[in-house]
Amino acid sequence: MRIRHWLALALIGPLASACTANPVFPDHDDELVAEVTFSAEHLVTLTEFTVSVHVKDDHGEHVTAMAEIRAEFRYHDTETWRAETLTLEGEEFTGTYMFMTSGEYDFRVIGIRLGEVEELVLYEAAEHMEVERIHQEVGDFIVEFETFPGHVHEGGEAAARFWIMEAEADDDGHHHMIEGLQAEIHVTDATGVAMEHEPHEEEPGVYEAHHTFLEAGEAQFEIHFGEPGAAEFHAEFHVPVSHEH
Repeated sequence: MRIRHWLALALIGPLASACTANPVFPDHDDELVAEVTFSAEHLVTLTEFTVSVHVKDDHGEHVTAMAEIRAEFRYHDTETWRAETLTLEGEEFTGTYMFMTSGEYDFRVIGIRLGEVEELVLYEAAEHMEVERIHQEVGDFIVEFETFPGHVHEGGEAAARFWIMEAEADDDGHHHMIEGLQAEIHVTDATGVAMEHEPHEEEPGVYEAHHTFLEAGEAQFEIHFGEPGAAEFHAEFHVPVSHEH
């Protein structure tokens, strides 16, 4: 299932000649409609998804003569927008994005017409977007995972946190946290170097350890856990590590 958003925007002013193949130029009085589509209905951390933007005039014709289209996301109540520049493929502008931190986000689409420098807000979500924490079901458990900070870089340290709870919810829809488990956290850096951390229980059912990332690439986090004398379970998650500070 795909999510669709619509916004009408009147664009006024001349358009310069396009550098794209067979571009469609709207008349200067045309009203443009921006349609935004996400490839995933539920947005989840550490899970890549595609953003697609269609721009149409009031005749239903696709408009491709844009100098730039950006999808921008901002963690709610912060000032910093993270942008993904979209590329033109056929008659739509597309790009991929991945959330590193769960919570509520603002979302907008910025466009710049050919030959101009003014940034136009083509779309702005009326409501916050909810991003869920990535999780796995293991046996009778649900394991959720997140790093703090969310965006990690080589040479930096982050807290790796696991939430372990019962997979079956109670009558009120709550999943009870499982405390007092024997647990180990295993991390394999992009270099292939493996390390083991003994976690501390940050709060009942929440197991945390700190890790320093040696090199950019992809790191793998595993938690091995179980109750004394019972079977051991494990869940694993992959975290991109950037060069940027």
